[in-house]
Amino acid sequence: MLYDYRMYRPDADFVKEKLVGTKSVLDFFGKYQEADGSLKDTHYWTFVEWAMEKDGLSGSAKGSGGRSAIIDMQLLWSYQ
Repeated sequence: MLYDYRMYRPDADFVKEKLVGTKSVLDFFGKYQEADGSLKDTHYWTFVEWAMEKDGLSGSAKGSGGRSAIIDMQLLWSYQ
């Protein structure tokens, strides 16, 4: 998102201010990356979209193994 912002706004100082926070978020998720790069057992609620499950609606994107393809994809986009 910072890249997109920079493409449309010539405000390098704003982007520089946000880089420390961005690195902190990426470092947080880096702690949960497996050797293959996918995330496993991330803490907190990794909401993507409401979905029907056998117990009703759920917003969790994790499968039974603690992994999530959509969360992996979002992390990959973040690293770009």
